[in-house]
Amino acid sequence: MCNKGKKKILDLFVKLGVGVSAILLAGFSLQATPAAAQATAAGLSDTAVLTAIHRALPGAVPAHTGRGVASVQGQSMLSGGPARSVNMSDLPQATYLSKAGEGDHDRPLTGLTEEQYQALKRIVAKREAAGEIGAFPSSFLPVARPAEKPPSVRRNRFFVGQSQGCSLCFPSDMSLAVSENFVLQMVNNYVAVYDKHGNLQPGFPKDADTFFGLPSGTYTTDPRAFYDWDSHRFFVLELTETNKSDPKGPPNVGAIAWAVSQTPDPTRGWYVYSNNLQRASGVCPDFPTLGQDTTNWGAGATQGGIYIGLNLWSGANDCGGDTFTGNVIFILPKNPIYNGAMYGVREFDNLAIGGILVDTLQPDNVTDRADKPS
Repeated sequence: MCNKGKKKILDLFVKLGVGVSAILLAGFSLQATPAAAQATAAGLSDTAVLTAIHRALPGAVPAHTGRGVASVQGQSMLSGGPARSVNMSDLPQATYLSKAGEGDHDRPLTGLTEEQYQALKRIVAKREAAGEIGAFPSSFLPVARPAEKPPSVRRNRFFVGQSQGCSLCFPSDMSLAVSENFVLQMVNNYVAVYDKHGNLQPGFPKDADTFFGLPSGTYTTDPRAFYDWDSHRFFVLELTETNKSDPKGPPNVGAIAWAVSQTPDPTRGWYVYSNNLQRASGVCPDFPTLGQDTTNWGAGATQGGIYIGLNLWSGANDCGGDTFTGNVIFILPKNPIYNGAMYGVREFDNLAIGGILVDTLQPDNVTDRADKPS
């Protein structure tokens, strides 16, 4: 905390006394479904079936189980070093390659064992073949349809974005950010920039490892992006994990790599922060959420804040079959990040309602300059 500029930022957060907004906790009530019968037939125990339906299987009926102001079990102040300046035009154009070891690790963390997960995939495939899901509405989950077709923007069928880009990357994670003149798309481990007519810009796509300055082969996942219409900057992030898929390997160490464009043009300079908000050894961060506002919070944060949420899992070195153990929200002031400088960050840990941990916290994401959330 010896840096005076950084100390001002941290003091600002303390003075602000940043609160936690109301959060709606959605749970699931379990009901007998055809999928449950199929799961039993697949050889899963009753407990495994109930767990699967609750966490992952289509057919669960959502029900609100709690509403109110979330309590915070812990909070702290962190800091990070300055960014590297990277010019997109200096980076080589990437060639889509299969990245070894990403197949198993890329599946969503649900707390299911690999056996349960594969059994559920077989069940879903059978249901899809029977017309219960996919292109057809579920036979037991009615779909509400509007009386009239809502108005929408016109479709441009000739705008083709990136493909999956990696034969071993399932699912094909994607994020999108749109500015006045550009469309930035991240798919798995690749970054592409298009003009508003759908033309891929020269030299793209770029490899995420190269862009973030990470060692070749680093496992990056879950890209997120937004365009700040107030400050006219692109912001992107990805998770990094050290253990791809080896349960006998060293415990995973997860962190966040992020970058912000130096101008409204994403084909030029960026400030890149390569290894941030690192989690403890053996903890697997998953499914980052991203939001931002443009509220003037005072000195050191006049441009607003960036909000990053994570689900935290632990229990296996390779992040497979782990148990949900907590959540976290990070609040970063835009000013130092947008200048590539050292930064301070406020961390809130384990938000809960009624003593129950909530998950997948989605911060507000301002797209209207007039919107100033509290």
